[in-house]
Amino acid sequence: MSFSTDPRRPAAESDAPARRILLLFAASLVAVGLGGLVFVTVNKESITGGSNTVADSVAAGIGPQAGIDLAGYSDERSADLASATGERAAVVSFRDYLSEAQARAAVGDAEVVSLLAAVPGGLPGVVEGGVAEWVDGQVAEKRTERDEIRQLLPTVDDPQFEAFYEQEIERLDALLADVTADGPLVFAVVVLAPASDLQALATNPLVRMVDVAASADVEPGAPLRGLRPEETVQANDPPTRPV
Repeated sequence: MSFSTDPRRPAAESDAPARRILLLFAASLVAVGLGGLVFVTVNKESITGGSNTVADSVAAGIGPQAGIDLAGYSDERSADLASATGERAAVVSFRDYLSEAQARAAVGDAEVVSLLAAVPGGLPGVVEGGVAEWVDGQVAEKRTERDEIRQLLPTVDDPQFEAFYEQEIERLDALLADVTADGPLVFAVVVLAPASDLQALATNPLVRMVDVAASADVEPGAPLRGLRPEETVQANDPPTRPV
């Protein structure tokens, strides 16, 4: 069995600082054009566009692609789960963010392959080890981002740009102060289990959706996507977890 990480994961360390600065600058330009201060996150799926059919979405991995209607998606995935047999891979999405311990306990005897998590204000990511190590990486990245904005702030003359960067510093300061490895960060779990166990999981009040794959294997390179609690109408809307 082969599982891969989601393509939305951060770029390599060598180009991450420049990429963040460009994104922040682009966000500021958008904010000026809209007459307000809006933070925009760009990822691969939002650039290329996502599938709007369930069949295409499943073929691309497990979980809904960006922009797909969740009402129709949920109905069709529930029907597929009800008819599933044998051992299957699945993404189990929760109604609320849970701690790692709570998430693992919620799926019972199912084999946990990886976790899907998001820090407040951050993009969702695949956690292949423990959450503690993943959080360390997230905190380091956000601290670097904040420090780069602080260095950039004195060079900004436009009042709107200045206000935007100050808000970003405030947001990142709050994020860094609040994120802990044992906090509610996990929104989904990638599991391997008999279909009957997955069908039973769907009745757990903590579970929002059991998105079952066609088999116990996932095509190498295929993305793994869960539903965050704030995604209520369309997948990947909003693209980041609210602060």
